[in-house]
Amino acid sequence: QEMMSLQSSSSSWTKEENKMFERALAIYGEDSPDRWFKVASMIPGKTVLDVMKQYSKLEEDVFNIEAGRVPIPGYPAASSPSGFDSDTCRKRSNGARGSDQDRKKGVPWTEEEHRRFL
Repeated sequence: QEMMSLQSSSSSWTKEENKMFERALAIYGEDSPDRWFKVASMIPGKTVLDVMKQYSKLEEDVFNIEAGRVPIPGYPAASSPSGFDSDTCRKRSNGARGSDQDRKKGVPWTEEEHRRFL
């Protein structure tokens, strides 16, 4: 049966499965013995290999976001009925970050920062 849990099941994840995954990661930290077996046991239908692959994808996504490789989504121009100006809002949100501005693009999160994010 242990071998069965190492094989991959379906590759797509639902929103609900991703939420279960996030909760499991918050419960079982890096130092948890048999972490991936425990995480997989909390997500019906997912194997140890599935959760390990999903975690690897998550790490890659976070790295790409922090490296600035993921574009900021486009928003309607200021002439839109809402009056929303994406450039102004971007400038404000970046300016409001304060000490977070010291953080350089491309520097990965620490494990503690990642846990707090989840």
